[in-house]
Amino acid sequence: MADNRSQGAPTPIRRHGQHNRGLVRPVEGANMSLSIGVDVGGTKIAAGVVDEDGNVITRVQKASPANDRDAILATIIEVALDLKLAHPEATTVGIGAAGFVSSDRNTMASGTNLDWTGVKIGDVVSEGVGLPVVVENDANAAG
Repeated sequence: MADNRSQGAPTPIRRHGQHNRGLVRPVEGANMSLSIGVDVGGTKIAAGVVDEDGNVITRVQKASPANDRDAILATIIEVALDLKLAHPEATTVGIGAAGFVSSDRNTMASGTNLDWTGVKIGDVVSEGVGLPVVVENDANAAG
């Protein structure tokens, strides 16, 4: 299978211990809740779809246009939309970004890698993707 991550297309991954027995498929008829997670970094934007147990279903990565706020917001929306199209059962988007996030979990109080100050990232991405969005400091989001 060709590695299509450089083109930004979602790539199914194998779960730990699965090896070469095929890709994981959801149980037909199961009512699983899926979420889209986006990690915004200075060099890349990594995103994926996770199930309610935290299992990563799909991953995608794109270069980060870190010096251009509008371009980085457009890239976040692009990867989230790609994942939503691939997994229409996804119900939410979570974004991890470097900097201080306001208590509304929507607005960047200040950014470290980009001038995010005052930007309502959650609202912008929610409008572009059509799903509710929660924004968190990337270190907090990582656990």
